[in-house]
Amino acid sequence: MLARVHEILPRARKIMITGYPSLDNAIDSVNLQADAYIIKPVNPEMFLRVVAENMDKQLEAEKITEEKVVGWVESRYEETRRNRSKRKLLAPEQLPNAEE
Repeated sequence: MLARVHEILPRARKIMITGYPSLDNAIDSVNLQADAYIIKPVNPEMFLRVVAENMDKQLEAEKITEEKVVGWVESRYEETRRNRSKRKLLAPEQLPNAEE
């Protein structure tokens, strides 16, 4: 299931909850990119803390991604603006004559 979730939503945080804990299961979960591994019975306070921490990390990751996109767009805009200001405008006598 973790592999399928990762395939569909690769950037989503994933929390594995199991009633059959084992070292192999934990290793598989980590290898399938689980962000947390919780063993049943679940302590409600601990579960809410893990969910809150992972939500914070997800929001931070999205913020960083958004900041990168905004930074890239702003840098491209500035570069385009600088390049346009460097262009020399042609005087009317330098323009090609359409009648010729």
